[in-house]
Amino acid sequence: MKRRLFLTLIAATTATSAALIGAPIAQAADEVKIGFLVKQPEEPWFQDEWKFAEIAAKEKGFTLVKIAAPSGEKVMSAIDNLSAQKAQGFVICTPDVKLGPGIVAKAKADGLKMMTVDDRLVDGSGKPIESVPHMASRPTTSASKWVTALPPRSRSAAGTWRMSARST
Repeated sequence: MKRRLFLTLIAATTATSAALIGAPIAQAADEVKIGFLVKQPEEPWFQDEWKFAEIAAKEKGFTLVKIAAPSGEKVMSAIDNLSAQKAQGFVICTPDVKLGPGIVAKAKADGLKMMTVDDRLVDGSGKPIESVPHMASRPTTSASKWVTALPPRSRSAAGTWRMSARST
C-alpha cells in the first residue's frame, strides 16, 4: 500500500515537472529544477518520498533539489535558495500548515510554482488554501486502503493525474 502511495507521488511530481517545463518561464532554456521540502528528513517516510521523487526526476529528466525545512524560518530560506538556483517550483510538506499564506506569498514573490503533499496549507481562518495543488494520503477505516486527492480541476477526464500550469 505504501508503494502505491509513492507511485502516486511520483506521478504528481512528474506531472509537476511537466507543467513547469511547459510553463513560459525565463529560465526555460536552463535545466529544470524542482525542490522538495520536507519537515522531518530523518524520518523514513520522508526519505522514501525523496527516494521516489528522485526516481521520477531521473525518468523525466529534471533535477530534484532536496531540502530539509523543519521550521518556518527554514522554509522561507529554502524558497529563497530555490529561487537563487533558478528552480521552477517546489513540492512541500510543511512543518506548520498555518504558514500557508506566507509560503504562498514567498513562492509567488520568487516566481515559483508549488504544490503540497501530506499536509494541506491553511489560510488565517483555518480553511484550506484551494489555489495550491495538494496531494494527501490518509489511512481509511480499512488500513489496507489509501486515499489520494488532488483538486478536481487537476484531474484529466481520463482520470490520469496532471498539474495545471497556473501560478500559485
